[in-house]
Amino acid sequence: MEAEREASLRYQKCLEKISELEATVSHSQKDAAHLKDRDRKAENLRDVLTRLKDEKEADLAKYLQALEKVASLENKLLLAENDASMANERANKAEKEAEALRAAIAKLEEEKEAIAHEHQLCLEKISYLEQQIALYQGEAERLKVEVDVGVEKLRGAEEQCLKLESSNKSMQLK
Repeated sequence: MEAEREASLRYQKCLEKISELEATVSHSQKDAAHLKDRDRKAENLRDVLTRLKDEKEADLAKYLQALEKVASLENKLLLAENDASMANERANKAEKEAEALRAAIAKLEEEKEAIAHEHQLCLEKISYLEQQIALYQGEAERLKVEVDVGVEKLRGAEEQCLKLESSNKSMQLK
């Protein structure tokens, strides 16, 4: 925009100078006494006019280049804004996913703690049951020994009973 304004100002100055030069040329033509001087001035003014036209064309070319550059920069800015917008959307999505993952991790931690507690309770119950089994096994061993002793006593009593019956029969026979 600055380049456009500057080119416009130069163009206006050029137009003003051209206008002034044209007035001078017109005045020189009217002045017959100074024909030689007027011709020299007219030639100088033509040179200035040519130079000013060249400057005007150069300024116009610069202005057009500046306009192209502005358009290119505007396109780049638009692309950068779009990229930034998409990056922002991806960042928001990633943040939401991260938040969901943190919540899932927290839930899993709670479940892990609950399972660890359940596991500890199971271990305690297993330990208690193992103690009970050991007690019952001890009791079963004691009862087995008692049964074995009782069986031995019973055998001894049966043997004695058989001996007594045999002795009784032999006495009855006698």
